[in-house]
Amino acid sequence: MAKSCLKCGHPVFAKGLCHAHWKQAHGKPLPGPKQPLKRQRAPIKKVSDKMALNLVIYRDLKKAWLPKHKVCEAQLPGCTQTTTEVHHMEGREGALLLDTTKWLGVCHNCHQRITEHSREAIELGLSLPRNRK
Repeated sequence: MAKSCLKCGHPVFAKGLCHAHWKQAHGKPLPGPKQPLKRQRAPIKKVSDKMALNLVIYRDLKKAWLPKHKVCEAQLPGCTQTTTEVHHMEGREGALLLDTTKWLGVCHNCHQRITEHSREAIELGLSLPRNRK
């Protein structure tokens, strides 16, 4: 036999009260069935642990390397003559990031031109083709 509300006789939803009296007593409707908790996924790392370590090493290498290469090595039109950046002649992938033999000390203007005009930079010997092996 179904239980009745203690106050009005309607069918009981929880703790001896109908839905209307539960809402009146608690100020909110009856809770629905429990929903399974959604597990929050960890965000994807922007940089791997290995790359983060290489970037720390790179920062220190660059800090020590730049003062030894004060004059821009590219000398392209618009050059400011003072080295402010490191150009990675063969790219920054893997071990190439830390290979100082493939670094070129350049000013910002020359670095921008090398990056935007890669074919010209390869012809001038300022960059190395990425697909060579």
